[in-house]
Amino acid sequence: MIKAIIFDLDGTVADTVGAITEALNLTLSQLNYPLKTEQDVLSIINFGVREFAELALPKEVSKSPEKVEQAMRLYAQNYEKTYIHTDKTYDKIPETLERLKKDFRLGMLSNKQDEFVSALERRLFRKGLFEIAHGVRPGLPPKPAADVPLQFARFFGVEPHECAFVGDSFIDVETALNSNMLPVNVSWGYCDEQTLRQKGSYFIAHTPDDLVRFFCK
Repeated sequence: MIKAIIFDLDGTVADTVGAITEALNLTLSQLNYPLKTEQDVLSIINFGVREFAELALPKEVSKSPEKVEQAMRLYAQNYEKTYIHTDKTYDKIPETLERLKKDFRLGMLSNKQDEFVSALERRLFRKGLFEIAHGVRPGLPPKPAADVPLQFARFFGVEPHECAFVGDSFIDVETALNSNMLPVNVSWGYCDEQTLRQKGSYFIAHTPDDLVRFFCK
């Protein structure tokens, strides 16, 4: 029986790609590197911030630790200015979460930097809706590693198999499977359904109401 649900952020509860692309292109412009389209960003958005930076940089500099660190630092500074452009969730997500909150413990885990996950949680949701919300923190591996999801399970006081992980990407499927959690996905995010099914998604919601029907049936 599922007792807790962990949600991804980007592409699952809110469309953040515009603000991310804006911050990335500010960074690339400052470094005199070619800019990216939103479609480019969609192909690299689901990884942790270090791999995001590596994939965004030109190949000739992407393996330089100094260049990657510089890009990560500039990106954080720029995203601090642009993240506020994500000012709403996907339609019906707040209502869906409020309904699920009645029966399940809720958490949020993203591969975005931790400080921005906290800021967006405060901006988009009421206080207390999520009992725990984290992004990538120093010393802890990003998704799809199981380390942090298992910390969430311990925080909730439940077994991993009593948790579902809801996301939009194949990284979220792998995270759930690596953590012995139920992989549930949404179709409105940044990954195609065929990939999600091939990776092992148990259920794909096409509307927020589908999530309520699935978990509350």
